[in-house]
Amino acid sequence: MNTHESNRILHWVFTLLVLLPTAASGIPDLFTHGLKATVQSYLLLGYPLYLMKILGFAKILGAAGRQCQLHSDRWNRILPAVRRAISSAI
Repeated sequence: MNTHESNRILHWVFTLLVLLPTAASGIPDLFTHGLKATVQSYLLLGYPLYLMKILGFAKILGAAGRQCQLHSDRWNRILPAVRRAISSAI
């Protein structure tokens, strides 16, 4: 295995180690009232509970945005073809 491949594998391992827990911790905050410990922490600090939904959405959006940023070079190659397809369909 050459250096480029091993760097690529390490990049994806560490990226997934950061992105998956970030997005996964936002899901309970967004779709439920969060975990009991999280609710107690918010109440203890005096934060309103609706802030959990906002921060849960921000966590998921941040992880998705980071993933899209990692693939922006692919989008820059694909985007002209998508624009042509849309303009020809209109």
